[in-house]
Amino acid sequence: MSESGVKLAQTPADFCRQARRLRSVHRDPVKLHQALGRLRLVPGAGKNCSVVRHRATDAVEWISPDARPAGSASAFAALVASRMDGPILRYSARLSLLREAARRKIDRFEANLIIAAVQHRAGGVPKPGHVMPRRRVSVPVVVGILMMIEGLAVLGAWHFL
Repeated sequence: MSESGVKLAQTPADFCRQARRLRSVHRDPVKLHQALGRLRLVPGAGKNCSVVRHRATDAVEWISPDARPAGSASAFAALVASRMDGPILRYSARLSLLREAARRKIDRFEANLIIAAVQHRAGGVPKPGHVMPRRRVSVPVVVGILMMIEGLAVLGAWHFL
């Protein structure tokens, strides 16, 4: 702890550990907020790292950007753009893209952010020549429904006569 009452964590993992300890100690939200406000990471510690949380163990792992090949996010974004059907990304395509992202060691959250960014850039405007599917009711179906309604009306009138 420094002279000003600020606790300095040496590593990102140490920072998380101290924050968890503070959450278990302070039940009052105000005191917890104040204590967390005094917790600081040593400047430069964990620079350019990202957090990966493992679902099974709830463990936190700090990954250096060097662990992932350079340009993997941009390559994944190009793959997302190629799988889009006009401005739409089909759910089945999204699921296969998320599996591909996991294979490329891209976190699911980051993969969803990349997908959202590509969709945002597409802007919801269809590509030229892209025909959006329309659901039209055919004329025979409309005529059939009207005849059924009229038949029910006649049957109801016949019943009351």
